[in-house]
Amino acid sequence: MKPEVKKFIKNNELKIDLLNSKKKILIADRSLPEHVVLHSLAGYILNKYLKYDVEVVTNLTPKNDLIKIYNSFNIRKIYSLQLKIRAFNLILLIRSFLTFISTILKIKLFGELWFIKKFSIKDIYLGDLVYDHYIREDLSFLNKSFFELKFFKLLLIAIYEFYYIDALINKKTYEAVISGTNCYVSISAITMRVALKKKIKVINLISNNLRVFKHYEDSLKSEMYIYKDTIDKISNDKNWKKKFNIYFNNRLNGKILYPTAKHAYLKKKDYTKSQLMKIFISKKSKYSKLGLFAPHSFSDTNHGWGKIIFRDYYTHFVETLEILSKNKKTLWLIKPHPARHYYKEEGVIENVLKTQGFENIFLCPEDITPKSAIIAADIFVTGRGSMGLESACFGRKAILAGESFYSDLGLTYNPKNKEEYEKSIMKVSDNKLAKSKIILAKKAFYSQAFKNSSIDSKIFPIKNYININLRSKIVKQEKSSRKDDYLLNLNKRLKGNSILEDMMFKSFKFKILSEFKHKD
Repeated sequence: MKPEVKKFIKNNELKIDLLNSKKKILIADRSLPEHVVLHSLAGYILNKYLKYDVEVVTNLTPKNDLIKIYNSFNIRKIYSLQLKIRAFNLILLIRSFLTFISTILKIKLFGELWFIKKFSIKDIYLGDLVYDHYIREDLSFLNKSFFELKFFKLLLIAIYEFYYIDALINKKTYEAVISGTNCYVSISAITMRVALKKKIKVINLISNNLRVFKHYEDSLKSEMYIYKDTIDKISNDKNWKKKFNIYFNNRLNGKILYPTAKHAYLKKKDYTKSQLMKIFISKKSKYSKLGLFAPHSFSDTNHGWGKIIFRDYYTHFVETLEILSKNKKTLWLIKPHPARHYYKEEGVIENVLKTQGFENIFLCPEDITPKSAIIAADIFVTGRGSMGLESACFGRKAILAGESFYSDLGLTYNPKNKEEYEKSIMKVSDNKLAKSKIILAKKAFYSQAFKNSSIDSKIFPIKNYININLRSKIVKQEKSSRKDDYLLNLNKRLKGNSILEDMMFKSFKFKILSEFKHKD
């Protein structure tokens, strides 16, 4: 057992009562220290104040350190799907294998796109989870076919986990599920969808950001999705504009610690439209417009934010290039995603451009700021990442290729299919936003930047916590704790502080008890 785990277990005074109650809560384990601690904390609140028993479903072995942390909260009922230690349920195994064979045959018959867009069991969508998991490593998005052992193994695991979780929930009287993600082939994501389909509430808890989901559709959206009530709350904060401006200016100067933001702006410079045109236009060229295309990181959560027009982000990139090449009057610049190096995607975009040899499509200068690239562009095209919202803050309306956490706000062009998407690129003549829309965009951007900053904690490390001093205009940030650092930082803060008196614990308690209509 790691020293930091031992220390936390020694210092953890919160104990969940074993009540043998008919009412139960299920923690869908995400196998990260932060989630284990915070989800157990939410379970503690439900147990102490609502008298629910707390159980866990996981794919970890009983000897894993994270299981020991659950045990330190006195959580004893833990269901493990770890195949190495659990004998297969024969009925579930046979059922899973038959579904697996049936699915493979359907892929052969209907195609891989059918699987990605429509594969489901009991009306619960799973194709996106499996495919996103499949392509997240080893540049697997480049594979022309996913008929290989890696995919087959992942599909069988997903099917078996689904049937196991479905049977577990059918057998029990769970009042709620606690989950930490809606992405990939994970216990958290599958359990969230199964629970919501059965009209069981899901407490979605990430860092200090707690939401209660009640509808199946919530599991298909980005966990960053901006709801109307979020915007309304911001409008009630008289200082939100000042805070936004201070934060945004720091972001534009590369002073925000969030890795992709820092990489995008630090040691970069602004270019004007005329400067960019001069770099790439020869004397014989006759371009009337400048276009900007900002693709995603191809490996990262392709379907986790909702529906996307294309098969995946890489397909979106390749097929968009073909569309851009038809727009002969526009000089197009490609701005790669700042996070691509995390996924070892360097060179992928460059190789495609080199191979295809498009006459009107070039890479952006490496030292260009996103701000100047957006402002310079007459047309801005992206997938559905945060750069589309950032562009709205600069008064520019981006063309998206799918649903996003901000796409319902009227700040972007939202084509419904490939035909509309191509038409938008070829015919959009004005990308300017009205002043009222720019204000709305800034509120939306503010809501995301500060989503983990409304509640402070003396004990719990909070990812991307921001505190702004309005007088000094100084932005104080808490660095994101790596999974290996979380318990180390937590143990340091536990000394001399009570969890029960912590602001974050009190906030969780208030939100949970309010949602479950309990009067303390």
